[in-house]
Amino acid sequence: TGIDDPYEVPENPDVEIEGGQKIGVNLDVAGGSSGSGLFDTSGRIIGVLSSGWGCDLGYSATAIMLNDPILIPDPPTERRVMVVLDRSGSMSESAGDGKIKIEEARKAAELFVSLLRESTGNEAGLVSFATTAGPAADAALSPVDAAKKQQIINLLPGLTPGGRTTIGGGLDVARTEFPLPGAPPRAILLLTDGMENEPPMISDVAGLDQIDITAIGFGTESNLDGPRLTDLAQTHDGFYK
Repeated sequence: TGIDDPYEVPENPDVEIEGGQKIGVNLDVAGGSSGSGLFDTSGRIIGVLSSGWGCDLGYSATAIMLNDPILIPDPPTERRVMVVLDRSGSMSESAGDGKIKIEEARKAAELFVSLLRESTGNEAGLVSFATTAGPAADAALSPVDAAKKQQIINLLPGLTPGGRTTIGGGLDVARTEFPLPGAPPRAILLLTDGMENEPPMISDVAGLDQIDITAIGFGTESNLDGPRLTDLAQTHDGFYK
């Protein structure tokens, strides 16, 4: 074109090492190049673009990054977990987003079970509740493998809404599935849509000590006893969503 290329790279760009941590370079690159490499004349990567603008770029020195300690996370803790699912009549209502509560709860339970790691020490089971729960679990607590996951998933479509709500009853049946405290830790995943209105109530259930409980609510705040479910989860090292 007869004019200088504004993006032409200088034959010998200045390179300055600042304190061994940053490599400063007086050239420009296209926007969005953060994370790209800087190579020496032998083709070795010596830095990664981390900051700067036109002709004043800063590359994080590879040597420094490689010397940083890499923290290896602890391996995941295996657990014994009971899924406790509400199939009371109000679960046939809208979840507030055009979807049906029981359908959303089934999907959530299926996703959770499908993600459990197999043959590593995890155990799982299922309890459903409405006016009553049990007297036995829908799927007894046992080691997680492909067959166990499929057993629980196959039960979910048959959990149809009807009756009142005994959250305490569901928790109590789940509790009886667990052996005495010990490894692996015990946990309950509670999927419910509303306020308990049939005994046993949550407050009636003994023996939930040392069992982690996480509660997931379906529907709107007006038909969820958020404070009660929050207290249940927080007093058992879990959370309420």
